[in-house]
Amino acid sequence: MLRNNGFTLLEILIALAVLAIALAAVLKTSQQQIENLGYLRDQTIAHWVAGNVLNEIRLREQWLSVGKTQGQVQMADRNWFWTVQVTDTVDKELRRLDVRVYPTEMSDREPLALLTGFIVNTK
Repeated sequence: MLRNNGFTLLEILIALAVLAIALAAVLKTSQQQIENLGYLRDQTIAHWVAGNVLNEIRLREQWLSVGKTQGQVQMADRNWFWTVQVTDTVDKELRRLDVRVYPTEMSDREPLALLTGFIVNTK
């Protein structure tokens, strides 16, 4: 009697199917991680932009009027759009600044970064 020591065609096809499913899951997970990495990079840079805008306002030592201003800055070879909402507080010598940073020009989406700070009227 001859002994067959190899795999049958059916066993090989099942092994290939299991391998294909596993590789598809690994590829999907890798793609999600890459997308998350890009989002986190953008969010970090947007936070830096918000911090820079807030610090520039503080360094100017100007008493800002209540309202909204907007601007654009370039960082990391990309244009970032920001808005600053100035509001009154209970203390008349203190104003609240909300800096929002967007990846595209004033989109309706949520900002990538929101940073809140305060300025004092020193005059």
